Amino acid sequence: AEGDAAAGFDARLSIGQGNELLAFGGELSVLESGELAGTGTLDIALDDGSGLAALAGGTGIGLGSLEASAGVEFYGTQSIAITGIAGRSSGTAFSGDIAVEQMAQRPSIEGALHFDRLSGDGLAGALLSPAALLPGDGVWPEGPLAASNATRTTRGTIAVTAGEVALGGSILTETAFDLNWDQQTLAISNLKGAIGGGTLNATLSQCCAGPLTDRTITGRMSLDNVQVSALLTADAASGLSARLTGSGSFEGTGASLAEVVSSLAGEGNFSLADLSLDRLNPGVYPALAGLQDVLNIDAEALDILIDQSLGQGPFIASSANGAFAIAGGTLRL
Repeated sequence: AEGDAAAGFDARLSIGQGNELLAFGGELSVLESGELAGTGTLDIALDDGSGLAALAGGTGIGLGSLEASAGVEFYGTQSIAITGIAGRSSGTAFSGDIAVEQMAQRPSIEGALHFDRLSGDGLAGALLSPAALLPGDGVWPEGPLAASNATRTTRGTIAVTAGEVALGGSILTETAFDLNWDQQTLAISNLKGAIGGGTLNATLSQCCAGPLTDRTITGRMSLDNVQVSALLTADAASGLSARLTGSGSFEGTGASLAEVVSSLAGEGNFSLADLSLDRLNPGVYPALAGLQDVLNIDAEALDILIDQSLGQGPFIASSANGAFAIAGGTLRL
């Protein structure tokens, strides 16, 4: 750094280890309170951004690897503005602005970020922490949901938009959501996106940060006029066509995602429009009823007749409605 306290300093500061780097370049001055103020540029390269989130008071917010540059202006810890962010996180480009202001003696973080593409695993890691996604012996991850035993020291809302979000084999486009957090709760709220010619809306939250190992996961989701084939694998959707509208909610508690799923409770309803199921021709019933001496027909020949009758056409219904309930992690229609 060059300069003095009266005129300010022209500073170049950096700290790094291996491939990780945090660097500032710009002007620094000393406020009457003794705090530093400055304006300049900020460069960051991290293998895991979760530590940066924790440093900013967002303990438990899982962030992947990131590289970014931005302009920064700050006045002590009272006001920090990070603008013109441009970088890459876990292989996808992102941009935006973030501001930190002291509100009622607690830092409040607000901002907006746009990502070219996000993954479902990335969103799950942000909400649950990467450690929670560690696999176990069963289908569901068995890593700890309690990433820390401390409550968060900040609150904030980051408005996120993404060109697309990959959810397994499904793609959600025109996506937007808010990442919200306070001392105890972390949530992906107001998630909206287009899928299968319709729309999806959802909110997922985790509570409560602190010394207990258990966490409660709650969620609400609704689908409006979505082609079922957009939600299923190609094999599962083979021969099935319908537009799905429905909504549901759920809640579960446990120390891991596997425990949460095993305790899950919830309910919802759905309707299917323009339902068509291949090889389920309802004409099979009158065809069988018209057979003579059916009890003496060879079983193999009867199987062939049934298969041929079913294959004559699809089952078609203009609409079909239903409801479901979840208890102890078991779904019942």
